[in-house]
Amino acid sequence: MIRGTVSILGREGPIILWEPRIEVAVSGTDMNFQTLEVVVDTGFTGALALPDSIIQELGLTYQGQRQIRLATGRQSVYIYGAVVSWFGDLRAVLVHQVDGNPLVGNALLTNCLLTIDFREGGEVNIRPHWLDTGD
Repeated sequence: MIRGTVSILGREGPIILWEPRIEVAVSGTDMNFQTLEVVVDTGFTGALALPDSIIQELGLTYQGQRQIRLATGRQSVYIYGAVVSWFGDLRAVLVHQVDGNPLVGNALLTNCLLTIDFREGGEVNIRPHWLDTGD
């Protein structure tokens, strides 16, 4: 199981802006993994989104550009290749270059049970269905 915690990003009037966070090990082709703290974003359909500074630090391989749809409209983003350690398996993933916080999205969360206790210090738990024991 992958475990993380929930923190408060800020407030907009009475609305609390929550950030469920976990750690993910990411590498370029050199297989020198770096553990990154990422925000779990179920609105992001990709696997991983990272800012340019981390992409350059990891030496990720440029794969091209892709059009994505945001709430504010369509945007072109740069795509890079990376390797992620996910429940002990190494997975090749595409990384979207973004401004802001590193994100993990639905492409990595597929076939997993995600639970988030939305309160400050609450738990974030991700359990893969392929490890279910039937208990």
